[in-house]
Amino acid sequence: MARGGRPGYPARVRRAPYTRTDADAFREANLPLRRTILGAVAGVNLALAPIYFWADLRVLALDARPEGVVYAVMVVHGWVVLTSLAALAYLLVHRRWPDGAAIHRAAVLASVVNFVWVGAALAVINQRDTGSYVIFAMAGAIIVVLAYERPRHLVWTYLLGGAAILTASEAWGTDPAHQVSVRLNVPLTVGLVTVGYLTYDRFRVQAFLKSRELLHWSAFKDTLFQALGHDLKDPLVDVRRAVRLLEAERDAGRLGPDVAALPEQLEVANDRAFQVIDNLMAVGAPGAPELPGGAHGGGNGGGAGGA
Repeated sequence: MARGGRPGYPARVRRAPYTRTDADAFREANLPLRRTILGAVAGVNLALAPIYFWADLRVLALDARPEGVVYAVMVVHGWVVLTSLAALAYLLVHRRWPDGAAIHRAAVLASVVNFVWVGAALAVINQRDTGSYVIFAMAGAIIVVLAYERPRHLVWTYLLGGAAILTASEAWGTDPAHQVSVRLNVPLTVGLVTVGYLTYDRFRVQAFLKSRELLHWSAFKDTLFQALGHDLKDPLVDVRRAVRLLEAERDAGRLGPDVAALPEQLEVANDRAFQVIDNLMAVGAPGAPELPGGAHGGGNGGGAGGA
């Protein structure tokens, strides 16, 4: 298979109508958005942290769950707070001292992997009593919508999280009904998240490439029309100078009656040519919504299509 883009990687993404370089360009273009999402998730977690710990202490006081399970959940919640603080600190440092794109990509990827594994850790802990894996499923749904990482990174991360939940269910589960539910639903959840992320990621990359192509051709059109307009105006200026000389010759009586009307005719034709060129340049002008003068082929001979 032909190779291109980064050394050691195939030029074309498997079964996708774009190359790995195209996909990397999409992720690079969305790096500011990924940073914003990272900051938003960290901020939400810190805002909800008091509720997390209040709920943990409430469950502990009511003796609603085994004490070891509650303490394990509190440890995970403490880890969420620490990683959220670290993410916000990194973003603040990044604003003050911008680092390389590679470091930033690694930081964002680490935060996404951490997000998935927090959900997996809570689901694993839940296998000791309730057998619930809802948080893990919710984490999968969120990453499908909000994550922009390479598919293989998230697919393997989520797959390993699902394997950890299945292992915990088999090791600690005491309710056969819960174990059967986990055996059926965790692989189904992992499969749906994998298919969903691969499909949505491919759709977003293709939409990005189509938008980039449209921008490229729009810029090419602007440049072409502006260049053509300037190049075509130069000889018309010379024609206008010649018309002025003919008018001077006519006024001096040195033109015969059969060509006396020629300067006016040339002037009208020259004005129409200038109008056509002005319309052409208006098409190429950035932000110009339509041609001045309007319709195709209309009016004073300078008609051109709308922008």
